[in-house]
Amino acid sequence: MCELIAMSSHYPARMTRALYQLAARAHEPSVNRDGWGMAFWQDEYFEVHRDTHSADDSEMLRILEQNGPATRLCLGIYVMPLMVVLDCTIPGPM
Repeated sequence: MCELIAMSSHYPARMTRALYQLAARAHEPSVNRDGWGMAFWQDEYFEVHRDTHSADDSEMLRILEQNGPATRLCLGIYVMPLMVVLDCTIPGPM
């Protein structure tokens, strides 16, 4: 089963702690090891980062832990061995 992570904040915040916990959780036995993705809202668009490597083996996740964008809205998913499509389109003004 996939697991979701989300954050909504009045002020821009970074997902540093949540990304660290994502990597730590992916290392546990029988947990999601088949990739992850995060979408950070950046005023008019989502900045999407994804990787097919497990979160605990992902260089991209380590970069985001240290230098990820500040955002007021973030959506994420880590997946098991099945195809998941994350559609982050917004039908109207936010």
